[in-house]
Amino acid sequence: MNSGIPADWKEFRNKHRGIIRHSKYEWDFVNDVLVNIPGLKPSQVFPQYEFVGKDGRTYHMDFAIITENVKIAIELEGFDKKGQKQGPSHADHSKQIERLQALTLNGWKAFPITNSQFKNDEHGYAIAIRQLMNTGTGSEIGSQQRDSRLNKRHLAFLGLLVVLATLIVIAIVESRPVQTPNETQSNLQTLREFKNCDLLRQQYPDGIVKDSQTLNNPRTVKPGENPLVNKELYEINSGLDGDGDNRVCEPYRGD
Repeated sequence: MNSGIPADWKEFRNKHRGIIRHSKYEWDFVNDVLVNIPGLKPSQVFPQYEFVGKDGRTYHMDFAIITENVKIAIELEGFDKKGQKQGPSHADHSKQIERLQALTLNGWKAFPITNSQFKNDEHGYAIAIRQLMNTGTGSEIGSQQRDSRLNKRHLAFLGLLVVLATLIVIAIVESRPVQTPNETQSNLQTLREFKNCDLLRQQYPDGIVKDSQTLNNPRTVKPGENPLVNKELYEINSGLDGDGDNRVCEPYRGD
């Protein structure tokens, strides 16, 4: 038994003296194992901690270790708990399994230890419990969960940026006026004023129309005619639009 018990663990013993009273083994476990777990604080240990079993009833685990990242349920198992000089019955064994199942389902890391085991290897079980405090159920999974949440937020943010970029591109494309082949060609033409239609028709045989609406007007443009669509060039030469139909120098049709 550890004779040099720190002051905070002595205070723990005094505080829980009325709770830890089922057997001397529980006190031995505190003095010989829990006290020697590196980094374990007495404030993280709770004797006879309540939990709800699979049947809905309230039970007590021998010791609970609760930290920021892990919950460990320690169950001390004696071969002859009832003092009948025999091991547990089938019913007792089944109940113990159900206890462990209930603890696991409620997020506890169950760690059963027999009295003889920890009495024969106090230091080994102190190290084993410390390892449980550092396993994936605790800090590692907590870190992984935090990383996972950050990754999900990062992916959601990137997805939002992609959507916004797509909407911006669509808006830019839709804001551009749709040009007909004639309009595209007209952008390459040199703007100039012609003195008469004969000179204009030498370069633009079917004349010039003001816009696409005029180009698509069957009363203004007959099938087979292909006038140039250019608003600026039309306006420069609008004095040649004698009938005011937004087309200058249409070809002679003989009608």
